[in-house]
Amino acid sequence: MALTNLKYFLKEGIHSFFRNWTMSLASCVIVTACLLTFGVYLALSTNINNILFSSQNSFENNFYINSETSLNRAREIGIQIEKIPNVANVTLLDKKDELDKMNGQTVGITEDDIPHRYCVQFKNADLAPETTTEIMKISEIYSHLNGFEYIQYHKKHLWTELENIIKSIDARKFRTKVSKEKTMLGDLLYSPIELIIHSKSC
Repeated sequence: MALTNLKYFLKEGIHSFFRNWTMSLASCVIVTACLLTFGVYLALSTNINNILFSSQNSFENNFYINSETSLNRAREIGIQIEKIPNVANVTLLDKKDELDKMNGQTVGITEDDIPHRYCVQFKNADLAPETTTEIMKISEIYSHLNGFEYIQYHKKHLWTELENIIKSIDARKFRTKVSKEKTMLGDLLYSPIELIIHSKSC
């Protein structure tokens, strides 16, 4: 019975389509246009949402390294940056790359005058301030008259002890000095005296 009804409906439908072909054709065109418009709108809205989501959850920032820093040391710093949790991608633009970009526009500038630069992309833009702070903690070591090398070779235990003392101090606890300067009146500053006393007691 169901198969007979299906054949009847198909037969009547085809017959009606050709009997009123102008209205049937118009209906098909309208339905096709509606589906096409809806499809284009859906595709555009999906792409726009993806772009907005990507822009909100990704952030890129540039970090410059001292011009005196060697290329090998700059690469070591890049490895340290990559280990920070919110970092998605790290790209090193060394002095030569930066100088080539200038393309002779600045006269008298050499590679020694240009710092290395890292282009760092973050995974989450909301965590950009915290990630930037972590990156800025990476410091370069300046060894005056090879003092660092001397301590490492002759007094290594002292250097280890000094590092441990510094790591054990929570500097935030020593912002107890109330500023009396006009531009910083009432602000809490680090108290050098308390920091020194605490470091001696460690």
